[in-house]
Amino acid sequence: MKIQSKSYGYYYVSISLPDKQKLMQTNNERAFIISQLQDLLSTRLLISSVPAHSQLASCIDLLAFSISSESIQLLVFSIDSSILTQFSNCIVTRLAQYQYEYRPSRRQPSFEPRAYIKKLRGPHQALARSVELHMFHEDWEYDRYSSVGFYLHDRRGDWMRMWRLAQLYDNDTSNYRLLLESHIKRYDAALQPNLRSFAS
Repeated sequence: MKIQSKSYGYYYVSISLPDKQKLMQTNNERAFIISQLQDLLSTRLLISSVPAHSQLASCIDLLAFSISSESIQLLVFSIDSSILTQFSNCIVTRLAQYQYEYRPSRRQPSFEPRAYIKKLRGPHQALARSVELHMFHEDWEYDRYSSVGFYLHDRRGDWMRMWRLAQLYDNDTSNYRLLLESHIKRYDAALQPNLRSFAS
């Protein structure tokens, strides 16, 4: 597992299998991951008798997520990268247990899922990465396996704590929409020459 730094800050986390193997086969598995994020990061579930610094919900702010059949991608603010290692290992373990219980006869992947953790430079790079996570969903505005609804449609949940990024676009959904749409247009424009050369 690659870890860039042990300091607090913004991080991108990706959990996947090598060679673009499918990590999850069903939407139930993707929904299970969302339920685990809620379970691990909800402040309602903090245990008063356990020190706050040892509980994931008080050490990690989930800023954005994208869950596809190939990967689990998360954007977080964390007090330390070692906490993220524990967090990502927990997700991998719980997913494996779920898959074993509900699909025991499934074809075993060639490799175990791995987590890649990269420290970002700061909030502006994190905001740009949130746009990247959201724009590559086919139904980018309404996909339930993306956190875009928290940015555009006032979805709520104490397990999503986006204020660090929301302040960069004045906590205005129309500003985030413009940001997202401009990135999509630039991506589509860059793609057009490649498509034309491929067709010719």
